[in-house]
Amino acid sequence: MRVPISMMLMMAGCSYSTKFEGLEIEEGSIIECTEELNAFDIEDVSTLQDAMSKSIGNCLRDAVIIDFGGQGLASDVTWRVSAVEILIMIPEDKVPMFQDGELMRVEVFDSDDPTQIEPYVVDMEVNRVDLQWTLYTLPDDAAHAGQTGEYNQYGAWLTFDFLDIIPATGMNSRRFVVSVAWPDPGNIAVGYSNFNRSCAANWTDYGEGWRLNSERAGEYQCSWPMLRIQVEQTYPGSCE
Repeated sequence: MRVPISMMLMMAGCSYSTKFEGLEIEEGSIIECTEELNAFDIEDVSTLQDAMSKSIGNCLRDAVIIDFGGQGLASDVTWRVSAVEILIMIPEDKVPMFQDGELMRVEVFDSDDPTQIEPYVVDMEVNRVDLQWTLYTLPDDAAHAGQTGEYNQYGAWLTFDFLDIIPATGMNSRRFVVSVAWPDPGNIAVGYSNFNRSCAANWTDYGEGWRLNSERAGEYQCSWPMLRIQVEQTYPGSCE
Protein backbone atom coordinates (compact mmCIF):
# COMPACT_ATOMS: atom_id res chain seq x y z
CA MET A 1 0.00 0.00 0.00
CA ARG A 2 1.29 3.44 -0.83
CA VAL A 3 2.55 5.39 2.13
CA PRO A 4 0.40 8.52 2.82
CA ILE A 5 2.35 11.67 2.07
CA SER A 6 1.70 15.36 2.45
CA MET A 7 3.50 18.36 1.08
CA MET A 8 2.94 22.07 0.60
CA LEU A 9 2.95 23.43 -2.92
CA MET A 10 3.29 27.15 -3.50
CA MET A 11 1.71 29.19 -6.28
CA ALA A 12 3.50 32.22 -7.76
CA GLY A 13 3.23 35.32 -5.56
CA CYS A 14 5.40 38.33 -4.71
CA SER A 15 8.89 38.90 -6.02
CA TYR A 16 10.83 38.02 -2.87
CA SER A 17 11.05 34.78 -0.97
CA THR A 18 12.06 33.22 2.32
CA LYS A 19 12.80 29.80 3.80
CA PHE A 20 10.20 27.86 5.75
CA GLU A 21 10.77 24.32 7.05
CA GLY A 22 13.42 23.74 4.40
CA LEU A 23 11.21 24.80 1.48
CA GLU A 24 11.62 28.06 -0.44
CA ILE A 25 8.26 29.79 -0.71
CA GLU A 26 7.03 33.03 -2.23
CA GLU A 27 5.85 35.64 0.26
CA GLY A 28 2.16 36.44 -0.16
CA SER A 29 1.56 33.35 -2.29
CA ILE A 30 -1.24 30.81 -1.92
CA ILE A 31 -0.50 27.70 0.13
CA GLU A 32 -1.95 24.39 -1.03
CA CYS A 33 -1.84 20.98 0.61
CA THR A 34 -1.54 17.77 -1.39
CA GLU A 35 -2.05 14.49 0.42
CA GLU A 36 -2.95 10.88 -0.26
CA LEU A 37 -5.62 8.79 1.41
CA ASN A 38 -7.26 5.41 1.10
CA ALA A 39 -10.44 5.56 -0.98
CA PHE A 40 -11.17 1.82 -0.81
CA ASP A 41 -9.64 -1.36 0.58
CA ILE A 42 -11.50 -4.60 -0.12
CA GLU A 43 -10.02 -6.13 3.02
CA ASP A 44 -11.97 -3.60 5.11
CA VAL A 45 -15.26 -5.09 3.91
CA SER A 46 -14.58 -8.63 2.73
CA THR A 47 -12.01 -11.44 2.58
CA LEU A 48 -10.23 -13.49 -0.06
CA GLN A 49 -12.31 -16.46 -1.21
CA ASP A 50 -11.47 -17.21 -4.83
CA ALA A 51 -9.12 -16.64 -7.75
CA MET A 52 -10.34 -16.06 -11.28
CA SER A 53 -8.42 -15.91 -14.54
CA LYS A 54 -9.58 -14.94 -18.00
CA SER A 55 -9.75 -18.57 -19.13
CA ILE A 56 -11.77 -19.74 -16.11
CA GLY A 57 -14.11 -16.78 -15.66
CA ASN A 58 -14.77 -16.15 -19.36
CA CYS A 59 -14.75 -12.39 -18.78
CA LEU A 60 -12.55 -9.72 -20.26
CA ARG A 61 -13.02 -7.03 -17.62
CA ASP A 62 -14.54 -6.81 -14.17
CA ALA A 63 -15.22 -3.54 -12.39
CA VAL A 64 -16.70 -1.97 -9.28
CA ILE A 65 -18.25 1.42 -8.57
CA ILE A 66 -16.42 3.36 -5.86
CA ASP A 67 -18.41 6.05 -4.06
CA PHE A 68 -15.98 8.77 -3.01
CA GLY A 69 -18.73 11.27 -2.21
CA GLY A 70 -18.96 10.06 1.38
CA GLN A 71 -15.52 11.50 2.11
CA GLY A 72 -17.09 14.96 2.61
CA LEU A 73 -14.99 16.72 -0.01
CA ALA A 74 -15.36 20.49 -0.15
CA SER A 75 -15.98 22.22 -3.46
CA ASP A 76 -12.43 23.63 -3.56
CA VAL A 77 -10.79 20.18 -3.32
CA THR A 78 -9.17 18.78 -6.45
CA TRP A 79 -8.78 15.00 -6.43
CA ARG A 80 -7.80 12.05 -8.62
CA VAL A 81 -7.05 8.35 -8.31
CA SER A 82 -3.31 8.08 -7.74
CA ALA A 83 -2.82 4.30 -7.51
CA VAL A 84 -4.70 1.02 -7.67
CA GLU A 85 -3.45 -2.26 -6.25
CA ILE A 86 -4.83 -5.66 -7.28
CA LEU A 87 -4.07 -9.05 -5.76
CA ILE A 88 -2.79 -11.16 -8.64
CA MET A 89 -2.53 -14.94 -8.18
CA ILE A 90 -0.71 -17.84 -9.82
CA PRO A 91 -1.71 -21.46 -9.08
CA GLU A 92 1.06 -23.19 -7.18
CA ASP A 93 1.42 -25.95 -9.76
CA LYS A 94 1.77 -23.42 -12.60
CA VAL A 95 4.57 -21.37 -11.03
CA PRO A 96 7.39 -23.41 -12.69
CA MET A 97 5.85 -22.75 -16.13
CA PHE A 98 5.10 -19.08 -15.59
CA GLN A 99 6.67 -16.72 -18.11
CA ASP A 100 7.53 -13.18 -17.02
CA GLY A 101 6.14 -10.33 -19.06
CA GLU A 102 2.43 -11.18 -19.05
CA LEU A 103 0.26 -8.07 -18.90
CA MET A 104 -2.44 -7.04 -16.47
CA ARG A 105 -4.49 -3.87 -16.89
CA VAL A 106 -6.40 -1.48 -14.64
CA GLU A 107 -8.84 1.09 -15.98
CA VAL A 108 -10.30 4.11 -14.15
CA PHE A 109 -13.53 5.64 -15.48
CA ASP A 110 -14.47 9.16 -14.38
CA SER A 111 -18.12 8.07 -14.17
CA ASP A 112 -20.22 5.40 -12.48
CA ASP A 113 -21.14 4.05 -15.95
CA PRO A 114 -18.21 2.63 -17.96
CA THR A 115 -20.29 2.64 -21.14
CA GLN A 116 -20.43 6.45 -21.20
CA ILE A 117 -16.76 7.50 -21.06
CA GLU A 118 -13.28 6.41 -22.12
CA PRO A 119 -11.08 5.16 -19.27
CA TYR A 120 -7.64 6.08 -18.02
CA VAL A 121 -5.57 2.94 -18.62
CA VAL A 122 -2.38 1.52 -17.11
CA ASP A 123 -0.81 -1.78 -18.21
CA MET A 124 1.73 -3.58 -16.04
CA GLU A 125 4.06 -6.44 -16.85
CA VAL A 126 4.13 -9.15 -14.20
CA ASN A 127 7.70 -10.14 -13.33
CA ARG A 128 7.86 -12.49 -10.37
CA VAL A 129 11.14 -11.23 -8.95
CA ASP A 130 9.73 -7.71 -8.56
CA LEU A 131 6.89 -8.76 -6.26
CA GLN A 132 6.46 -10.14 -2.76
CA TRP A 133 4.54 -13.42 -2.93
CA THR A 134 2.43 -15.16 -0.27
CA LEU A 135 1.05 -18.69 -0.49
CA TYR A 136 -2.72 -18.75 0.04
CA THR A 137 -4.99 -21.75 0.48
CA LEU A 138 -8.45 -20.95 -0.85
CA PRO A 139 -11.55 -22.41 0.85
CA ASP A 140 -13.45 -25.42 -0.44
CA ASP A 141 -16.26 -23.24 -1.83
CA ALA A 142 -13.98 -21.30 -4.20
CA ALA A 143 -16.31 -21.17 -7.19
CA HIS A 144 -13.77 -20.57 -9.97
CA ALA A 145 -10.50 -21.98 -8.64
CA GLY A 146 -12.45 -24.99 -7.43
CA GLN A 147 -13.31 -25.92 -11.01
CA THR A 148 -9.72 -26.99 -11.59
CA GLY A 149 -8.83 -27.83 -8.00
CA GLU A 150 -6.34 -24.96 -7.79
CA TYR A 151 -6.85 -24.14 -4.12
CA ASN A 152 -3.18 -23.35 -3.45
CA GLN A 153 -2.24 -20.03 -5.04
CA TYR A 154 0.68 -17.63 -4.78
CA GLY A 155 -0.56 -14.06 -4.52
CA ALA A 156 1.11 -10.65 -4.72
CA TRP A 157 -0.19 -7.08 -4.69
CA LEU A 158 0.55 -5.36 -8.01
CA THR A 159 0.54 -1.54 -8.02
CA PHE A 160 -0.71 0.57 -10.94
CA ASP A 161 0.40 4.22 -10.76
CA PHE A 162 -2.04 6.72 -12.29
CA LEU A 163 -0.32 10.00 -11.42
CA ASP A 164 1.18 10.30 -14.91
CA ILE A 165 -2.10 9.27 -16.56
CA ILE A 166 -4.87 11.22 -14.82
CA PRO A 167 -4.24 14.98 -15.15
CA ALA A 168 -3.52 17.09 -12.08
CA THR A 169 -6.67 19.07 -12.80
CA GLY A 170 -8.43 16.09 -11.26
CA MET A 171 -11.49 13.93 -11.71
CA ASN A 172 -15.12 15.07 -11.66
CA SER A 173 -17.39 12.16 -10.72
CA ARG A 174 -17.24 11.18 -7.08
CA ARG A 175 -18.84 7.87 -8.09
CA PHE A 176 -16.21 6.34 -10.36
CA VAL A 177 -15.45 2.89 -11.75
CA VAL A 178 -12.24 0.87 -11.38
CA SER A 179 -11.82 -2.09 -13.71
CA VAL A 180 -9.46 -5.06 -13.74
CA ALA A 181 -8.75 -6.38 -17.24
CA TRP A 182 -6.93 -9.31 -18.81
CA PRO A 183 -5.33 -8.06 -22.06
CA ASP A 184 -3.59 -11.42 -22.61
CA PRO A 185 -4.55 -15.03 -21.89
CA GLY A 186 -2.24 -16.75 -19.45
CA ASN A 187 -1.78 -18.13 -15.97
CA ILE A 188 -2.44 -14.90 -14.04
CA ALA A 189 -5.58 -14.85 -11.95
CA VAL A 190 -7.00 -12.13 -9.72
CA GLY A 191 -8.04 -12.71 -6.14
CA TYR A 192 -11.74 -12.29 -5.40
CA SER A 193 -13.60 -11.44 -2.22
CA ASN A 194 -16.35 -13.46 -0.62
CA PHE A 195 -19.64 -13.48 -2.51
CA ASN A 196 -21.17 -10.83 -0.28
CA ARG A 197 -20.85 -7.52 -2.12
CA SER A 198 -23.46 -5.50 -4.00
CA CYS A 199 -24.15 -6.57 -7.59
CA ALA A 200 -25.56 -3.08 -8.22
CA ALA A 201 -21.99 -1.76 -8.00
CA ASN A 202 -20.39 -4.54 -10.07
CA TRP A 203 -19.93 -4.25 -13.86
CA THR A 204 -18.59 -7.13 -15.98
CA ASP A 205 -17.64 -7.42 -19.64
CA TYR A 206 -18.02 -10.99 -20.89
CA GLY A 207 -17.01 -10.03 -24.43
CA GLU A 208 -20.27 -8.37 -25.42
CA GLY A 209 -19.77 -5.07 -23.62
CA TRP A 210 -20.32 -3.88 -20.07
CA ARG A 211 -23.29 -5.17 -18.10
CA LEU A 212 -24.33 -4.30 -14.56
CA ASN A 213 -24.57 -7.56 -12.62
CA SER A 214 -27.69 -6.50 -10.71
CA GLU A 215 -29.54 -6.65 -14.04
CA ARG A 216 -28.78 -10.35 -14.41
CA ALA A 217 -31.50 -12.63 -13.08
CA GLY A 218 -30.78 -14.06 -9.65
CA GLU A 219 -27.70 -11.92 -8.97
CA TYR A 220 -28.16 -10.50 -5.47
CA GLN A 221 -24.64 -10.75 -4.06
CA CYS A 222 -21.38 -10.65 -6.00
CA SER A 223 -17.69 -11.24 -5.53
CA TRP A 224 -15.43 -8.26 -6.21
CA PRO A 225 -11.77 -8.18 -7.27
CA MET A 226 -9.35 -7.71 -4.40
CA LEU A 227 -8.67 -3.98 -4.82
CA ARG A 228 -6.96 -1.19 -2.93
CA ILE A 229 -7.44 2.35 -4.22
CA GLN A 230 -5.48 5.48 -3.31
CA VAL A 231 -6.67 9.02 -4.03
CA GLU A 232 -4.61 12.21 -4.14
CA GLN A 233 -6.40 15.36 -3.09
CA THR A 234 -5.28 19.00 -3.15
CA TYR A 235 -6.93 21.87 -1.31
CA PRO A 236 -6.10 25.45 -0.28
CA GLY A 237 -4.38 25.93 3.06
CA SER A 238 -1.77 24.16 5.14
CA CYS A 239 -1.74 20.41 5.68
CA GLU A 240 -3.03 19.51 9.14
